[in-house]
Amino acid sequence: MNRKTLYVVLLMMMVVQAWAAEPAKTDKPCAFQTRGVVLTPSDLSLDWPERAVKAGLTTIALHPFPGVVGKFIESPDGQTFLAKCARLGLNVEYELHAMGELLPRSFFAKEPECFRINDKGVRTPEGNLCVHSARALEIVSSNAVKIARQLKPTTGRYFFWGDDGKPWCRCQQCREYSDSDQALLLENHLVRELRRVDPRAQLAHLAYHNTIKPPTHVKPEPGVFLEFAPIYRRYDMPYVQQNKANDKDSCQALVENLKVFPVETAQVLEYWLDASKFSKWKRPSVKLPWRRDVLIADAEYYARLGVRHVTTFAVYVDADYIKLYGDAFEIQEYGDVLRNQRTSVLQGSSGVQTNEPEQKLTPAPEWIQKADMFTSAGWYVTADKPNTTNSIWKGYDIELKDVSVERIVRLASANGLKKKHEQVPAVIDGTFDGTEIKGVSLISHVPVSQMAFKQAHEQGFRVIPYVHFTDIHSFYSDQDIFLFQHPEVLLKDADGKWVHIPMDGTDRVYRLLICANNPTYCELSLAYVKKIMEWGADGLFIDNVGSRRECFAHKSKKTVNPEFGPYVHEHLYPEGTHNYAFGRFLESVRTMVKSYGDDKIVLLNSGIGTEFQKYGDCCMWESFIYSWAWEGRRPAHSWTKIKEKAKSNEWYLKTGRRVTALSTLNRSRPEVKDDAYWAFCAARLVDFVWWSALKDTGAEQLYRAHMGKGLEPLQETDQVAYRTFENGVLVLNDSTQDMTKEISLPTGFKHKQLLDLYDGKRLMNVVEGKITVTVPKQTARVYLVSQNG
Repeated sequence: MNRKTLYVVLLMMMVVQAWAAEPAKTDKPCAFQTRGVVLTPSDLSLDWPERAVKAGLTTIALHPFPGVVGKFIESPDGQTFLAKCARLGLNVEYELHAMGELLPRSFFAKEPECFRINDKGVRTPEGNLCVHSARALEIVSSNAVKIARQLKPTTGRYFFWGDDGKPWCRCQQCREYSDSDQALLLENHLVRELRRVDPRAQLAHLAYHNTIKPPTHVKPEPGVFLEFAPIYRRYDMPYVQQNKANDKDSCQALVENLKVFPVETAQVLEYWLDASKFSKWKRPSVKLPWRRDVLIADAEYYARLGVRHVTTFAVYVDADYIKLYGDAFEIQEYGDVLRNQRTSVLQGSSGVQTNEPEQKLTPAPEWIQKADMFTSAGWYVTADKPNTTNSIWKGYDIELKDVSVERIVRLASANGLKKKHEQVPAVIDGTFDGTEIKGVSLISHVPVSQMAFKQAHEQGFRVIPYVHFTDIHSFYSDQDIFLFQHPEVLLKDADGKWVHIPMDGTDRVYRLLICANNPTYCELSLAYVKKIMEWGADGLFIDNVGSRRECFAHKSKKTVNPEFGPYVHEHLYPEGTHNYAFGRFLESVRTMVKSYGDDKIVLLNSGIGTEFQKYGDCCMWESFIYSWAWEGRRPAHSWTKIKEKAKSNEWYLKTGRRVTALSTLNRSRPEVKDDAYWAFCAARLVDFVWWSALKDTGAEQLYRAHMGKGLEPLQETDQVAYRTFENGVLVLNDSTQDMTKEISLPTGFKHKQLLDLYDGKRLMNVVEGKITVTVPKQTARVYLVSQNG
């Protein structure tokens, strides 16, 4: 064993041992276990499950009444919704104004004693019930159980609210109890009944409107949790500032309720996204009066109180809302803020919440800091593209080979078991030719082959292969792990079931989520990383870096499966979240990669805005402006939004690390050359590295557009943005008019002549430190130092 190999083996052992240590005090898990939205069935005209997952939400709850929601759930659309949420790993709950159906108003004629007495001493069917009526409790309990069987939440948390804002009973027995106390009396009774049919049942006590004050005479039974809904608070200022006696739904009401109810289970039900509330429950909806700063302050306040469950109404944010106001960016911002809220807030100088770690980040390698562009190139033939010519990785392909590893499969129950050979993906080496991408700084998604790495290096290219630490294929060895040799690496949900990876709105057949908290998976994956680096890779591209689904496999007592024997699933951090374990794993991967040289890199997709961002030299913004998923430019990726993204990542860029922006260009678009120049300039103007494939776009010359160091910050006048670099000038015209601009260059720029790269022939002279450029509307231009200059 040579010295370097010994060092890496020792490093692996140190890394694995480090996993067993207690979490460092500076590691702060996400403050909120539940991050949800409350919707009505009609709001699902919008693709809410997909948006919720993208935003990092955990839960969708349906509202408002049991009958309405039940009818939807029984419909084909409802079944599709439930199946989609299951595939995407979303919890489903039902937050219901249920009293009118728990105690139907039609009972009043025959059994009036079940109903409340109002302030005038008159018994009335209008609102709620008499909580001291044994018959009322019997009817309500029976109906609650029926509804619970039809609308069973995936979390075990039930929400059977009283009538919306209606008073409770004033009979002789009830009048001693406040509305909050009466609601809790009923909830204590109902949770006992619900636990007869669902042992894990919990029931919400809704602190809202006339029940906003905490109960004083009744204590919650185990299983009753607080749901605090401050409907009358203001949304133009942080909630923590609404603490005066005359403030409606003052934040002090929450503090007082938390003295009665356990904070660990308490949930805040907010209205940040509730377009119906701000529209006064009338259509058409008004635009949300969005205040990100208020949301950030509120999230910090709730986290500081110890609240771990937060959700918001988002009623009227549906397909019609999108037609009126464009893409609902507020959903993503809501999810991002909640997902990134730590137990203590970290702020940059701007006061905007960031994910800046407490420890100072080391800069990325210098070549990354100087890079203008990355690319990748397909290298194996697929069944759906059999005639694809491979001009860069000539002759490279991949095949599945049988190996000696055997597994047992059950072909039919009556016929017993049969042996089957496992398969391993094997790279067929060919020849590398980097002529058409000459000048690019890095090639990603390259063949996992020692020969491929060597050939690319000989032509002056850096290369990194694709890896993922999210799931595993079951029909071949995935990153050197055979599932049927190591079933203990699989993640299980709360019901003890393995989980398919949710992609493209479908379950990926034969792809199951893994547990990064499992020591076997971590050890085998580090061995795979070691092999790649030993072969000469310049680092790794790590895909699917985002919030991890929690694993419950370590709580399973026994696994029965005919294809392998019993196994034990352990967790390195039994008390830690899966996000915490995944972060420690990424830290170990980064340490191993860097052990092969400071110039090696870890590139994450995406990591941006997450607690994992610090582990990447680069984090990728996927589908930057252009994508296979839509036609043309995406409005949500406007020049304004790109600048906002750069501002929120300013702390990261200042450390010398980079965001790389991947654009998938449509070569069939007549505007594809303009698309390329627009995306390149938009990325480089804000210090992002651009990533794209340029073959047959007319913009191939951008591979060799090396701008060098920026000589000035981004400049912008009349919607024309520009910036001078060591080797040229970038200009982006975001206006709707063709623009001619005189640009003054920094004193450090000494060149006398620039080439319009887009034109390829036109030269412009630098006259008294200035150039005059003409840029068509909604286009961008690159002006490089001419060899004559």
